[in-house]
Parts: sequence; structure tokens; C-alpha cells
Amino acid sequence: MYGGGICTFSPSIKGFDKLFQDGVHIVYFDSPDDCFNKIKEYLKDDKFEKIAQNGHSRALEITNAKRVSKFMCETIFECSFSEDYEWREFMFKNGEKI
Repeated sequence: MYGGGICTFSPSIKGFDKLFQDGVHIVYFDSPDDCFNKIKEYLKDDKFEKIAQNGHSRALEITNAKRVSKFMCETIFECSFSEDYEWREFMFKNGEKI
């Protein structure tokens, strides 16, 4: 839960690094063993606390209610986008990328 201030471990997802940077806002892993090893590593030196803080700040910065609502209105009413939304390339309609 990025917005909740928890250090988040996530499977590597193509393109997700454009939203959350590995080792800064989130920790990505490639397998269950990789996840387990990274959890141990981040617990060792309390590195998880900084990741949690950074992830929390980043989540509030890019996915706050006002910003997401503005994006939704601009999309629904087919307005020009007022800013360069990080997730814009992940827009789909009826399963097709738009």
C-alpha cells in the first residue's frame, strides 16, 4: 500500500517502473526466492523505512484523488490532457489500447 506508508514488494511488471522506481519507491522481485532474499536484505539495515516513506510520497504525488479525478474527466469528456500523466500509456477501452 504505497499511500499507506508501507514498504511495498511487487513482482516486476513491464512499464511499472515509470510510476515507481525500484529501490527508491518500491522493491521489485522476479521470483519468490528473489522476493524472500530482498525482504531479508531490506530488513537488515532498516532500508525498508526509506522505501516506505518515498513510496508513500510518490503515491500521494501521482495518484491523489484530485489528480486522478481530473484525468478521468479529461478522458471521459475527450478533453486535451492538462498534464503528462505517467499512466497515460496504459489506457484501454474494451480491451484495446487507446
